[in-house]
This record gives sequence, structure tokens and C-alpha cells, in this order.
Amino acid sequence: MAGSKTAVAIGTAALIAGSLWMLEPKVTPEQYQQQRSDQQISDLSDSHEQTTDRMRQDGLSQAEAEQAKRNIPSEPRPAEKPRIKIRLRP
Repeated sequence: MAGSKTAVAIGTAALIAGSLWMLEPKVTPEQYQQQRSDQQISDLSDSHEQTTDRMRQDGLSQAEAEQAKRNIPSEPRPAEKPRIKIRLRP
């Protein structure tokens, strides 16, 4: 009895697997190659965009650092001279 239940379960699983295999769309080698090529191009494009963004950010950081360096006074400025106040009494 247990053997027949196992056989029925295996047969049902095989029938379902076969049905699913028959229903899935078939991909020709040319379609597979085209999909693979499109995926590789997409991956390269994403990689290029990330590299470009990183380079842009590095350039902006460098420009900000140079600007900050320029804004620091390089030589000491003289202190402000005291103002002389003269009061006239009426």
C-alpha cells in the first residue's frame, strides 16, 4: 500500500514537472545569445555610470579642498589700529 502511494506521488510529480516544462517558453540559441549580449551591455553601462559618478564626486571634492585652501589667509594680517577718540567739550 505504501509503495503504491509513493508511485502515485512520483508519477504526479513527474506529470506536473513535464507539464511545466512543456508550457515554458523555449529560447533559441540566437535569442539566448541576444539576451546575454543585452545583459552584458547593460552591466557595462551601469558600471560606466558608477565610475563616471565616482570620478565626478572625486573632482568636486578636490575642487572644494583647493578652494578651502585658497580661502585660508597665507600671511598674518596686521591688527586693527586703535581709533583715537577726541571729545570736544562745549
